[in-house]
Amino acid sequence: MDNDPFKSLFGLEDQFYNEGFELGMTDGKKAGRIEGQIFGIEKGFEKFVVAGRIHGRCAIWKARIEKFEEKEERMNEEELSALQLSSLPDNPRLLKHIQASQTLVDPQTMSYENNEDAISDYEDRIKRAKAKMKVIEKIIGEDHSEEQKGTDVQETGPKKPDEMQSVEGNIEDIKSLNIRC
Repeated sequence: MDNDPFKSLFGLEDQFYNEGFELGMTDGKKAGRIEGQIFGIEKGFEKFVVAGRIHGRCAIWKARIEKFEEKEERMNEEELSALQLSSLPDNPRLLKHIQASQTLVDPQTMSYENNEDAISDYEDRIKRAKAKMKVIEKIIGEDHSEEQKGTDVQETGPKKPDEMQSVEGNIEDIKSLNIRC
C-alpha cells in the first residue's frame, strides 16, 4: 500500500499550517523592521528637536551680539526697517554662556548611538543647556518660559484639540505645506 494516493492528504493540514507560519514570520519580520524604523525616526526627532531649538536660539543670540553699527551705515532705510532684532550688549559673560550652551548641543559632538551611556550623556547635555538658556534669558531680559509652554515636544506629549494649530495632519502629508517661491 505504498502507492496510496490519499497518503499525502493526511499531512495536508500540517503542511498548510507550517507554510502559513513561515509566511507569517517572514511578513512579521519585515513589518517589524519597518515599524521599528518609523518609531526610531519619531523618537530621534523628538529628542533632537530640543537640541536644534537651543542651537538655533544660540545662533540668533550670537548674531544679535555682533555690532550692527558698521552695517547700519551701508544699509538704506528700507533694509534697516526689515532688521527687527535689536542688538544685545557686548557682554563677555553673556557670550560665554551662549557659546557654552551652543557647544553642549553641537550636532557634531553629540553621539548618535543607542546605548545607555550615549543617552545619559545626551540628557545631561540638554539639561545643562536648558539651564544655560535660563541664565541667558535672565541676562538679556527675555522670558520665553511662558511663551514656549507646550512647544517642547519631549515634555508635553500630544496637544489637546483646543491647543492644535490650524495645520493638522501627519508629517507625511505634504499637501498641507505652503509652497515657497
